[in-house]
Amino acid sequence: AMPALIPQPFPRVDNIRVDGLMLAVACALTLVSGVLSGLAPAARGARQDFVSSLREGSGSSGSSRAVRLRRLLLGTEAALAVMVLVVALLVGRSLAALLAVDPGYEARNVVTARVYMPQRQAGQMATDPFVAVLLDRIRAIPGVVAAGAGAMAPFGRINVATQLTVTAPGRAPVSARSRVYVVTPGYAEALHLRLRSGRLLTESDLASGVQAMLVNEEFVRAFLQGTEPIGFITDSLLTRGVRGEVVGVVDPVLKEGLNSEPQPEVYVVPAHRYVLAGEVHVLVRSSGDPAPVI
Repeated sequence: AMPALIPQPFPRVDNIRVDGLMLAVACALTLVSGVLSGLAPAARGARQDFVSSLREGSGSSGSSRAVRLRRLLLGTEAALAVMVLVVALLVGRSLAALLAVDPGYEARNVVTARVYMPQRQAGQMATDPFVAVLLDRIRAIPGVVAAGAGAMAPFGRINVATQLTVTAPGRAPVSARSRVYVVTPGYAEALHLRLRSGRLLTESDLASGVQAMLVNEEFVRAFLQGTEPIGFITDSLLTRGVRGEVVGVVDPVLKEGLNSEPQPEVYVVPAHRYVLAGEVHVLVRSSGDPAPVI
């Protein structure tokens, strides 16, 4: 029944089965434990004179010590049963609450892969030709809806924090420390990042003289007091004078898992001082079953 109850898609759900050897061992242990549990009462009963016990007894079944022992065992059993029931209810409630959490992305029909790119010095071509050709070929596969690459993926190991200064007309500069992820156009569409305002990153941003940036709502709440940031200008040590402009706001992504807290995040295209190197994640969204795309 487990494959039918587990939410889809789930890794290796088709491999769930009843193992014959494990089932045989469980049956053998059940028989042995039943026999061993019955040996002591059987031996005691074989030595007892039931006729004398019935004559001497007055409706009670054994001595007061045996009665107290039975009551203690029954009380302990009831307490353990209640404890197991409470724990099961708490675990079930926690699981239901965890499954109801919005991760900020849609994982259904998404294929991911890691590509290890050579490290490059800042100032070299930011958009690696290999990545561009790879994404073009992937997007040409029938059934592919969107594809992108980036230095971030859910449950990935990469976290890069950067100090940013955000300025806007009529406002004092705001210092913000945020995670910064380099992603190609198409990455947000592949992960189904939900756009709250503005626009997503596009191919034209790669050749633009402005460093286009997406920020998440946690960034806006933490550093901008909820002010609409579209058009705000950012600057940092990585851009070194290149003007960065916020072009859109997306929902926070719970990158570390459903029980993690949202963090301020910035997404930038690989341009100017930002490059794609090291561990790069490729994300591909298909229109249906991703198996043919794989």
